[in-house]
Amino acid sequence: MPAGRRKARALVYTSTMAQGGGGTAWIWILVGLGVLVSVCCIGTGVAGYFGFRAQEARQAEAVEELMRYDEASRRQEEEAMRQAENERLLAEGMQGDFEPPTSLGLSPGPSSDRAPRHIVAVITRAAGSVASVGDRCEFDVQVLDSDQPPGYWCRALVECRGTRIYGTDTPSPNGFFPCEVYGAPLGVAGEDLQTSTFGGDGAFQIDTRVGRLTVVDDAASMVGAPFRIEAAISEVR
Repeated sequence: MPAGRRKARALVYTSTMAQGGGGTAWIWILVGLGVLVSVCCIGTGVAGYFGFRAQEARQAEAVEELMRYDEASRRQEEEAMRQAENERLLAEGMQGDFEPPTSLGLSPGPSSDRAPRHIVAVITRAAGSVASVGDRCEFDVQVLDSDQPPGYWCRALVECRGTRIYGTDTPSPNGFFPCEVYGAPLGVAGEDLQTSTFGGDGAFQIDTRVGRLTVVDDAASMVGAPFRIEAAISEVR
């Protein structure tokens, strides 16, 4: 092949290759731009998602803080009301109403009877704001084994008008008292004559033989104010 023709063909090949190489470069540039745009969009979406979650968390914290503030304010208001009630009772000379009842003088003997007694009573006298005359009290008296004579004792968790006024499980169990149990008719008599300041729970006395229930407590009571409840027992079962 003449040298002139070989040179011309070489020139044609080189020009074509140059054109093809330029097209490929542009394709890679466009692909790179597409990838960059995709990464930017994904990054923006991820940042927006985490920003939204962070905003939700801040809002939830703000709501919780507001609820805690409302609860603290409510407790302060209740405490102020209780203090005012205590001061009113003292100013009216009613503190004598909050003396524990006279002891029944019981001497419990051994018994194998461990059946609970369900008590229903209606309040006949009330001092303090925990309940009112005519309100209903309802609770069980449990008979529990004891390693001390006479071999058993009783426990009651007394509620009147839906408010617990004697006996609790927290922060430590209380509501226990020495008792006598009767089977014919079914009944119970027992007492705990120390108020919360001295015994951790209120003064409690029950005697189904005469149909009487009394619960008395001081300012350290479960309800945060002194009270006295006297009730007539209407049902034992």
